[in-house]
Amino acid sequence: MRLQTNIRIFIISLAALFTACCVHSQHQNPFFGAHTLRKAKKSIVKIEGRTSIGITSTSTTVPHLSLEFNSTASGSIIEHYKDLTMILTAAHVCGVVYEQQLGIFKHFVGSKSKITKIDVFTKLSVSDIKGRTFNAIQLFAVKKTDTCVIVTKRIPHRSLDISPQEPDIGEKAYNIGIPHGIWAPNFIPIFDGRFLGHFYVKNGRGNKSSCYSIPGAAGQSGSPVINSFGQVTGMIHSVYRRYNHLSLSSTLEQIKHVISRGQNRLDSKYQKYYKLLGK
Repeated sequence: MRLQTNIRIFIISLAALFTACCVHSQHQNPFFGAHTLRKAKKSIVKIEGRTSIGITSTSTTVPHLSLEFNSTASGSIIEHYKDLTMILTAAHVCGVVYEQQLGIFKHFVGSKSKITKIDVFTKLSVSDIKGRTFNAIQLFAVKKTDTCVIVTKRIPHRSLDISPQEPDIGEKAYNIGIPHGIWAPNFIPIFDGRFLGHFYVKNGRGNKSSCYSIPGAAGQSGSPVINSFGQVTGMIHSVYRRYNHLSLSSTLEQIKHVISRGQNRLDSKYQKYYKLLGK
């Protein structure tokens, strides 16, 4: 009789503990642990790009000007579609040019000259956590929100889930990225911080961003922000210049939008991208 009573007490206590964990925060995972981050880390990729930009202007001294540069950034696997893999990253990683970048050219052609044509070509390659390299192609980009989806031949790692809801202000968040190219097979830096809310900045994008108290640096562009469930809630595209422990991210709505557009394009033009990547 006493044994049955003790079993009942144990079951009731266990149920109460589980209920308390769930009520504590519907956005926090009571079973979160290092295993969640280790699992998510396998979905992170290093992106390397070689971008060529050609400018035609009304300048009489420098009517044509070209520039080539290399870059390193971050990305995350967000979907597998047949034999191809979709990767989320920032639009400026994919070769989208912003006004700040055009300022470099205006310095050479002269402030009074007008740029009449811009040709941009970016060759992308992706390395997974094992160090395997894949060619990549831009699938869809949204300049205003600095979001982009690229596609590669299928990468043999799981894709990250997208969170169904925005994080709460103050909620713990995690970032896995490649600042300044700090990366090696099976080694990717992990950071944490808090979701601070939405932020509007005059950065040439003129759009809403999410703000996290996560340190940021060059190379982290395109890296995902994940919650305690390992789900994507944001994607870092820039850092607050005067304090690099505040990172700006695309909002969840913006991320879902670019992924949806990328999915539609890949669904309608799958054979085209498959053949291009097969070369």
